[in-house]
Amino acid sequence: MTRLELARQAVAEGITKHLQCLDEEMARLKKSIRDHIDNAPTLREKYRLLESVPGLGERTASTLLAFLAEPAHPSSPHTMAPGGNHRLCRGD
Repeated sequence: MTRLELARQAVAEGITKHLQCLDEEMARLKKSIRDHIDNAPTLREKYRLLESVPGLGERTASTLLAFLAEPAHPSSPHTMAPGGNHRLCRGD
């Protein structure tokens, strides 16, 4: 059994809402990463090359690009992250 299955109804509702929020944020970030790669010709070319390697998929290719790409001197670490710096799933 999962914690969600064992939780009281009032707590389970909060857990479910939080999981939904996290799923939505993951989808938004995936789209943001994909858009960023698609809009940068050099990244797009490197991405296609990485994806052509058997066994490498979208997630691995994107992760490798994030670690291997040469950023243009960002002003802060947060400017490298798609969507910038923000808080996730706030309760308000």
